[in-house]
Amino acid sequence: MCRRRASRKMIVQGFLLGQLSAGGPATLEEEVDLEGDGKAEFTIAIDVRAGTARLTGRSPRILEMARFSRVKEGFAARVALRR
Repeated sequence: MCRRRASRKMIVQGFLLGQLSAGGPATLEEEVDLEGDGKAEFTIAIDVRAGTARLTGRSPRILEMARFSRVKEGFAARVALRR
C-alpha cells in the first residue's frame, strides 16, 4: 500500500485527480486537506486492480463520494461537500 498526502494541486474543478503507474502499488491511500490547515478532511483508499475506491470522511463537511472513475492512466473522484 502506498500512503501519501494529496496536495491542493491535485484538486481540479471539484475533482481529485491522481496518476497511476504500471508496476505501482496494488492500493493507494490519499489523505486530502481541503482547508490547507494541515488536517485531512477525508481519506480515499483506492484498490488499483479492482478499480474501486472507499471514502472515509474526517469532517462534517464530507457527505459522500459522488463519483469515482478510472481515466487513462489515473483516476478522478468527486466528493460531495456540505456547504
